[in-house]
Amino acid sequence: EGDSIWLGALPRDRTLETLANARVLLNFSRAEVQSLVDLEAAVAGCHIVASRTGSSEEWLGERVRVFEQNELERAM
Repeated sequence: EGDSIWLGALPRDRTLETLANARVLLNFSRAEVQSLVDLEAAVAGCHIVASRTGSSEEWLGERVRVFEQNELERAM
């Protein structure tokens, strides 16, 4: 508690600024083809933690840690 912040939808410039200041991106989308936010966060230097719903693992390789959809608590 206290280490995670839910920001909701952000304007584009604020999103990029936030990613640049983040260490980890947690993306547990239920339906994803290729997550643009995962790619943007990786470019910004974030560690990526994601559900196994898209192709981030293929695109980002060892830069992403993938969990099953029902493992959100474990991923955190």
